[in-house]
Amino acid sequence: MYSPESGGAGVPHYIFHVAKNLLAIDRQNEYFLFFDEKSAVWDEFKAPNVHCVLISGARFRRFLPLVYSQLVYAWVLRRFKLDIFHATNTGIPYFYRGRSITTVHDLGVYLRPEFFSWGQRLGTRLIFPHSFRRAAKIILVSWLLADDMNHLFPEYRHKLTAIQEGVSPVRETPTVAETDAVMEKFQLRREKFFLFIGTLEPRKNLLRLIAAFEKAMDDTPSAWRELKLVLAGRPGYRSAEIVAAARHSRYARFIILPGYISAQEKNILLREAAAFVFPSLWEGFGLGNLEAMAVGTPVIASDIPVVREITGGAATLVHPEDIFSWSKRMRSMVTNKEMRERLHQAGYRRVSLFSWKLCAQQTLAEYEKLQKIKV
Repeated sequence: MYSPESGGAGVPHYIFHVAKNLLAIDRQNEYFLFFDEKSAVWDEFKAPNVHCVLISGARFRRFLPLVYSQLVYAWVLRRFKLDIFHATNTGIPYFYRGRSITTVHDLGVYLRPEFFSWGQRLGTRLIFPHSFRRAAKIILVSWLLADDMNHLFPEYRHKLTAIQEGVSPVRETPTVAETDAVMEKFQLRREKFFLFIGTLEPRKNLLRLIAAFEKAMDDTPSAWRELKLVLAGRPGYRSAEIVAAARHSRYARFIILPGYISAQEKNILLREAAAFVFPSLWEGFGLGNLEAMAVGTPVIASDIPVVREITGGAATLVHPEDIFSWSKRMRSMVTNKEMRERLHQAGYRRVSLFSWKLCAQQTLAEYEKLQKIKV
């Protein structure tokens, strides 16, 4: 898991916030938190009813991942004789027989396999069905995922529950000096850039986003040619194609690829962007949209089911394959102040409906239901 201060995101971010909020509301049950390595976040969980457990041998995980996840992990879990094991990233070890709950963040391997490497496809198809069989309860992070799960694995319909993710509390407003330093580092100007944050991979649809940005620049008077596109995130599957498209673009000097950014940089860039852009073709949730809304930044996102669920009318939605419309919306976001203000206010209202505390409360309710069932 990652602390918010690390800038980390994705599943480890989810685990951190669910655990942190569970411990804030539940002082009665005893919790065991398992770590692959000693982490700075240990201090975040100091409480009388919490035990942080370091799994020995985790350093060999990258050499023997299946041995680690299926044998070592199962052995460690059995030692503690847990009442409930929560597999927060879906995988329940084959050799663990205790009562379990699993959380599913993504079913894209089954629905859009072309977006995943053969290793990802193989691993998922080995681990997911087993975990679904073993779990007493299956938590999905969006209603869309619950619906997809219902269609893909109808035999587990009785186990399903949807618990949406939350959004982190807004970080403190950065100082002028801090903001200026970050903007200078990336050579950006306030409200003169579009920001994407996420893994650089095909399903994020970044090739079309680059094409839309190029068209926006083509159609923009020279006075507006200070606009930039920032694609922030770690490289993922087939990221080389995305990097090549950015590097060989006729507007390459206006496309910034900063790689991984820190929590402070993320906070500042989200606040200063003309818009957060989210052109994804497939997602399990899409937390970045809410993070942008939380700091008042307008969102342009793909018109796909999960984004409609999460944004609830508080974002400008565009068909993910319509480059012309993406270009048009990007230009409008810079020139139309009335639209920006409308989205600004709508975003604040929408994000107020999501909280990690609520997510933790609903998760705890599932634990309590399971505890009442006699084995």
